[in-house]
Amino acid sequence: MGPDPKEGSQHSVMSSEILVSDFGFSVCLDLVKRLPCCETKTFEVCFDPQSANVPLGKVDVLLPIKVRGGPTFQVRLRAIVAEPSLCLSRDRLEFSSVQSAFFAQSSNSKRVPVRAPQEETIQLHNTSQVPCKWSMSMNEAVKEVDKHLPASEHDKLWEEMRPAPCGFEVLPSGGTLAPGQQCHVQVRFSPTEEKCYRGELQIQICQSSQRLRVPVLGCGLQPRLELSPAELELGPLLPQSHGEEGTVVTLTFSCNVREKQSQTILLSNPSSEAWTLKPIVEGKYWKGPEFIHLEARQKEKAYQVTYRPLTMSCGNKKHQGSIFFPLPDGTGLRYQLEGTAEAPRCSGAISRQVPCRNSHTELIPVSNWLQRPQRFLVVIDMLKPENLESSSVLQGCSYIDVPSSAKKDYQLTFFSYKEGVYRAKVTFLNETTGEYLFHMVTFKVMASGPIGTVEMSTAVRQRVSSTVKVDNPLPVPVTFAINCKVPGVSVPQCEWLQDKPDPAQPLKTGESTGHLVLQSSDLGSLSYNLQLKATSSRPEKPVYFRTTLGSRQTITTKIRNFAQQETKYLLQTDCADFQTAKSISAAPASAGGSELNMEVTFEPCHLGKAKATLQLSSALGGQYCIPLIGLALPPEPQGPFLIPAGGTTSISFRNIFPRATAFQYAVKHPAFSVRAPEMLRAKSSTTITVSFTGGPAPVTSRLTVGSSTLSKLADNTKMCGAAGALEGRDGIQRDLHMLERWPAS
Repeated sequence: MGPDPKEGSQHSVMSSEILVSDFGFSVCLDLVKRLPCCETKTFEVCFDPQSANVPLGKVDVLLPIKVRGGPTFQVRLRAIVAEPSLCLSRDRLEFSSVQSAFFAQSSNSKRVPVRAPQEETIQLHNTSQVPCKWSMSMNEAVKEVDKHLPASEHDKLWEEMRPAPCGFEVLPSGGTLAPGQQCHVQVRFSPTEEKCYRGELQIQICQSSQRLRVPVLGCGLQPRLELSPAELELGPLLPQSHGEEGTVVTLTFSCNVREKQSQTILLSNPSSEAWTLKPIVEGKYWKGPEFIHLEARQKEKAYQVTYRPLTMSCGNKKHQGSIFFPLPDGTGLRYQLEGTAEAPRCSGAISRQVPCRNSHTELIPVSNWLQRPQRFLVVIDMLKPENLESSSVLQGCSYIDVPSSAKKDYQLTFFSYKEGVYRAKVTFLNETTGEYLFHMVTFKVMASGPIGTVEMSTAVRQRVSSTVKVDNPLPVPVTFAINCKVPGVSVPQCEWLQDKPDPAQPLKTGESTGHLVLQSSDLGSLSYNLQLKATSSRPEKPVYFRTTLGSRQTITTKIRNFAQQETKYLLQTDCADFQTAKSISAAPASAGGSELNMEVTFEPCHLGKAKATLQLSSALGGQYCIPLIGLALPPEPQGPFLIPAGGTTSISFRNIFPRATAFQYAVKHPAFSVRAPEMLRAKSSTTITVSFTGGPAPVTSRLTVGSSTLSKLADNTKMCGAAGALEGRDGIQRDLHMLERWPAS
């Protein structure tokens, strides 16, 4: 109870006990009459579901606690009513035939059993949420005796019908299991006589309505002594003979266990009447026709005997049997049968192809050749490889129960991370009899298809990365060797298992596909599809030119070559003003690319701006686009050229046009003469020879070179040439101003 705001106050509490008593709860709050401030009182809540007949399941109820002169508090009471229960691993116990125990006399005059009993195990599992106290007993059904019989007859009949000792013993016979706990109970079968034993194992559970009963069956056999042969047939002898041993024909059989072998016995009828014989076959593993008919005086009619052993013969102890043909004349023919049952042959060879990282369940048929149920222990022996690695799993249940004369499939699960051939021998062994059968199983693990698809898209020569995530299910680190032969895709050579980017740098536009393979000695190969898309890249940085008309400018530009092999680039421009080599060779590039230099010459044939694109193309390196921008300025006069009296000078001149052009040369002063070719090929150079025949006095003049093309371009280019002798700096400057106003001729 919480403290009251007023110090020194006291409270009295009371509860509605009637509301919770119907649910099995009881609360005592009568003693809480006065509860001083800040003090605590403990009261007890009891739960008794039996008194209120509460059903199984959860119980949930509110307990109101009334404070006199104060509020009412609600306390929630919860409980679970559960019933103990047990789960049995087997619903039936069936023992194989056991030889009855015989007793020997000990030194202290006590009878001691010689043969050990047979045991079977049954498992108890407490599946409830409460402890389970159990007891177990072995009972045999008792017939009732009519109570109206006279007392003497009633007692006599009761004594006769009283069950003999059942021959079964339970260890332990009781105990307590905590929730979820398991225990094993041994049921021991010790027959005392030759008969079939039937009993019922009864399990009682304290405070539970559950009743468990398990039928128990067993068969006791008395020790036997067998004589072989059991009958000896002697041939006819003379009365005075000393006696000779009769001979018995022995037929010997040999085959693998649970297989067949047949032999033929030839019978003859020497009488004048027909015979119908009914052979007597002894030995549980031999069979033959029930009747055989022989006509009168019929000779050597075949009778077939078949040997089919269900158990292996141990060492030199062979299976024994006989067949006797009783004849109508009172005699008979007897044959001794001996059989050797070898170990079983393989019941079947199974071969399957299984993809990596795919679980496969193989159904192996298991046949029961007996007329009673059998439990087989499953033993898996690896033949190849001898030891199964942690990256592979081959497993199944430890036991399999097969009904009598039936067939049941055993589920064998196989899983492997890497390729290879796995061969195993799966044996199904009856631990009681030692009989077994086996299958040979081979799994050829193939590489699985691609795990996924990696998509990447980028412009040519631009790097893009993608991450491939791989899980390692093994408890140890693994290493992968990475292989990818797609051009433009680079991967690390060897990596520990972790997320790694997968960089791609395509060199040519277009779409392509490929494969990325991660190879590990522990996890096998992992394959991924690659879908790559390379788009056109942006042009390279532009190259700017600036020169005068009639002049040339050469600039060295460069690109980054990423081709990993030696290649040749073809160069081409779409404007004649820009000139470069037709091709250039590139050595193999380094991992990050290598620089490749080339020269571009700008020689304008008209004034103003000129634009062009330099295209570089290679089968391995891809394509490059370099913008070229040139500016052609007006031409500048050349000279002055100094010519001594009676001397000559040479002036270089070049045809800047893209075609052959005829030029005219003119000089105004008669003291100068010009000699030069009239026709010049496109982009070719020549030499103009100027001679001076004047006196010692200085003479100034100018040389003009013109053509019809120059006339058409005069308004734009004003191209001309002039040369003069030295007359002083002022005169030269005047000539330059005149050239700007001079029209081309």
